[in-house]
Amino acid sequence: MSTNRIHISSIQRDLFISILLISCIGIVVIYSASSVLRPNMSSNYHFLIRHIIWSFAGLFCGYLAFKIPLKFFKKYAVHFLIISIFLIFLGSYVNPTNDAGRWLLYENGAKSITTSDFGKLALILYCAWFLDKYRKKINNLQDTLFPFLIGVGLLLISIMNQPDMSTTIVFSMISMILLYIGGLKYKFLISLIFSGITLLSIKIYLTPYMLERIIGLLSAENDGNYQVSRALMAMGSAGFWGKGLGDGLLKKGFIPEIQGDFIFSLIGEEFGLIFELILIYMFLFLFIKSLQLAQKAYNPFSMFLVIGISINFILYVIINIGYVTQLLPTTGLALPFISYGGTHTIINFILVGLLFNVAFEVQKHGF
Repeated sequence: MSTNRIHISSIQRDLFISILLISCIGIVVIYSASSVLRPNMSSNYHFLIRHIIWSFAGLFCGYLAFKIPLKFFKKYAVHFLIISIFLIFLGSYVNPTNDAGRWLLYENGAKSITTSDFGKLALILYCAWFLDKYRKKINNLQDTLFPFLIGVGLLLISIMNQPDMSTTIVFSMISMILLYIGGLKYKFLISLIFSGITLLSIKIYLTPYMLERIIGLLSAENDGNYQVSRALMAMGSAGFWGKGLGDGLLKKGFIPEIQGDFIFSLIGEEFGLIFELILIYMFLFLFIKSLQLAQKAYNPFSMFLVIGISINFILYVIINIGYVTQLLPTTGLALPFISYGGTHTIINFILVGLLFNVAFEVQKHGF
């Protein structure tokens, strides 16, 4: 038992160190991205200051998630899902034009609360609750699986309605992977995947701007590809060691809002390929340690919760780095703990707080 506790302590330590290092890298890169004065901003370090504020707010919320008993999150998982669906639909209703429906508060171009990030937390909690309670009956379509899919489906429809197709796809992948791990039969899994692809194709076909984006993915004039091309040229010219902190050119208007989803390209330009590889290793290390924690979870809810959080982080990393390096279509998903943004930073730290909550539970029970 003592050996196991030491092992749990080492997992906690490794998780803490990896998240701390990744977050510090994020602050340093945001500092560099903020060093160029932007229009309508009084300070060069507008984004840096706000990112630090959001990080501290995230740490506070993460601490609350760590201190609140896990049984609270389990008990109110369905309530979290209902509230998140309401908030997402509310954002679409309040800001019905263009992509403004992704934010709950949107005024004169100033985006505030990203509603889909609440859905991320709610989805993971809901899936963990369902698999804990009904995993032995998961293949009972009428009484168990179908009611669960209604909840997930409403969440996905609300996000698709914003519209935010990339987040819809990621949430679908998280759900499918968790259902597969939970024991869902292949015939149901394949049917769900086929149905999802069919509905997604219909949605894209019926939405002109989405169809235009898909058609234009391979076009050099496409905005997403244009940004990717510049990012690749900058990272390629930086070589193995990079140009040095603050010496990159991408942040000087070559890629708009580079502190967001294209921040990985700035890391490559200023710190080189070596640092990109180190960062990828840190994310993989975080993923592996999280899975080790899941193996030692005290109960199924905690196990599926940790697995869901782990899958969420690694999917966002893979997709973000994938489209910045032109391996995947441009999606606009943030790089966890690195990209600038308030809501997703806070939610990510809440998820981290839940990881440590599970680790503390394991240590307390001696598992």
